[in-house]
Amino acid sequence: MGLLFLFIGLFIFIRRWNAPRAVHFYVFCLVSFICWSFHYSGKFDAFDWEVYWAEIVARLLAPALLLHFALVFPGRSETTVRSSAKLTAVYVLPFFLLLIHVNTALKANGFVPWLASYLLLTKFGIWLPGALLSGCGDWFLPQLPGSPVRRSSAASYGNG
Repeated sequence: MGLLFLFIGLFIFIRRWNAPRAVHFYVFCLVSFICWSFHYSGKFDAFDWEVYWAEIVARLLAPALLLHFALVFPGRSETTVRSSAKLTAVYVLPFFLLLIHVNTALKANGFVPWLASYLLLTKFGIWLPGALLSGCGDWFLPQLPGSPVRRSSAASYGNG
């Protein structure tokens, strides 16, 4: 599954690298590739730590990138300040969850790395896509009048 994301992203990037949202779509596909393909072995050598942190960052970043892509595709009709505020709000929750992960790993600010904290952070990472797509999506995506593409995007978002 991960290779499929990588090939689709590379195909779109190579064919249409100068399209307005092609780089963003490629980054989303690359993050999805990492989510599906990177899994640490448990040895925790230098390479294993890199795979571990790449997986955590990708798992936190993928839902935010998807919602960001949905907000800016096929085009914006809002003011720059309002859309910038929405896009910033999309990345706040993943940033704070990553900060908690790092604090737990470094034993900083009273966080202790033990199994229960790992399981709790994993659950938050699993709930993050649902929270971003359902809770924020209704607020971020108003009723989209206009082109058939925008109406189709809104209908597919609303229908799951």
